[in-house]
Parts: sequence; C-alpha cells; structure tokens
Amino acid sequence: MFKGAVCEGVDTEVFYPAKELFSADEERMFTRMCTDCPAMEACLEWGIASERWGVWGGTTPPMRAKIRKELGIEVADPTHAGL
Repeated sequence: MFKGAVCEGVDTEVFYPAKELFSADEERMFTRMCTDCPAMEACLEWGIASERWGVWGGTTPPMRAKIRKELGIEVADPTHAGL
C-alpha cells in the first residue's frame, strides 16, 4: 500500500480474491475507490511493473496484462532476480 492511499487500512485480502477473475461489480468498486486516490498513479505503475495478481491502481490482472502487452513490457520473474 502507498502512504495516503484511499485503501490505506483496508484488509489486503479484499484486493486478492480467492477466485481468479473479478466480477463486474467488484471491478466497478475498485474503479470508484481508486479513481480519485492521490496514490493511484504510483500504485498503477507499481502494479504494471511488478504485480501479476490483485488490484493495483484500479486495475485487475487482465487489465494490467493488456497494458503490458500494449507497452511491450513483462513483469520481472522474482526467481531470476539478479541473474
């Protein structure tokens, strides 16, 4: 979480559901929560660069995968860090 974020203090499990896909209602909830958040840009940048799972900057994993594809970037594999 980022200091000053709207979600600061919210249980992180909310952002990592047991199922792989989010419902349309969940996606709308995260969009509303994140849209005016002062940390949204930093959170989204982190999510795009580093996170395969969960909600980051109002985006779900499939949303970030699409952004990565458009930008031609991949999430670093932590098992190969420093190699």
